[in-house]
Amino acid sequence: MAKQSGIHQLRGKIRGMSYYRQKGVKDGLARQINDGMSKRVKEDVGYLNTRLNAREFGSAGSFAGAAIRAISERQRTMLKDFATGNLAKAVRDVIIQDTTHPWGERNLTGTAWQAEMLARISSYAKNDFSSYVGGNWLVDVSSGDNGIEWANSSSLPAGWGSLLAAKGATGAYIDMYSYQVELQEFAGTSDKGFSETALVQSADLKIGEADEFDGVVFLASQFDGANAANKMQGFLVVVRPYQEVGTQKYIRQELCTFAIFGVGVAQN
Repeated sequence: MAKQSGIHQLRGKIRGMSYYRQKGVKDGLARQINDGMSKRVKEDVGYLNTRLNAREFGSAGSFAGAAIRAISERQRTMLKDFATGNLAKAVRDVIIQDTTHPWGERNLTGTAWQAEMLARISSYAKNDFSSYVGGNWLVDVSSGDNGIEWANSSSLPAGWGSLLAAKGATGAYIDMYSYQVELQEFAGTSDKGFSETALVQSADLKIGEADEFDGVVFLASQFDGANAANKMQGFLVVVRPYQEVGTQKYIRQELCTFAIFGVGVAQN
C-alpha cells in the first residue's frame, strides 16, 4: 500500500505507478509500472542479452556494496552520496574486460585493477584524506609461524590536521584495518560480494601531534595481503576527529574521513 510521507509525496505502488525516494535526491520520484515487462524480460528469448547483462550488473553491484559497506559500518557520514552506485559502474567496466568467461558469467580477472579501485573508493570520502590528515601509511604483510603478520610502519608528522583544527577539532581516533573484498562465484546467477576487515592498530592523538605507528598484529590466513582474481585487499585508515568539551570527547561526524592504501607483501 502506498503511504504519504509529505504533503504530496507517496511511497509505494498505487494505480500503476510506483512512488519512491532516493538518497541524495530532495524530491520524491515516481515511475510507471509496466505489468507485462517483468515476465517478458525473465523468459522471452528476445531479452536473453538483457538477462546476461543483468547478471553482470548484479555482480558489480554486489561487489561495490560489499566494498562500501565495510567502510560505512565504521562511520556512515564519511561517504559521498551515490558512492555504491558510482563504484558499481567502475566495477562493471572491469568485469566486461574479462575475455575468459562467457557473457553473463564474466568477473574480475587478474590483478591489474585493484590499485585503481582502492584509489577510486578513497575518492568517495567527503573530506579529502590527504588534505585533512596526510601522513605516510605503510604496512608490510608476511607469513609467519603465528599466522599472517601485518607490520605497521605508518607515521603522522607534527602539524598534521590543520584543517581539522581550524574547524574546532582537538584530537582524533585513528583506526587502521586490514581490508578485503571478494566476489564469490555462483553458477547461473549473479556473483556475490563479500567483505571483511580486521583491526591492525588504533590510536588517540591530539591534532598536530606527531606519531609513528610500529605495531605488529597476526591475522587469519585470508588476510594475506595478496590481490587475486575477484579479490581486492588493502590497508584501511579511518580518522574520526573529536572536539573536547570539558572532560568529554565528542566525535565531529562531519569531519570524519578515510583512505585505503595498498600493502607490501613479502615474497616467501
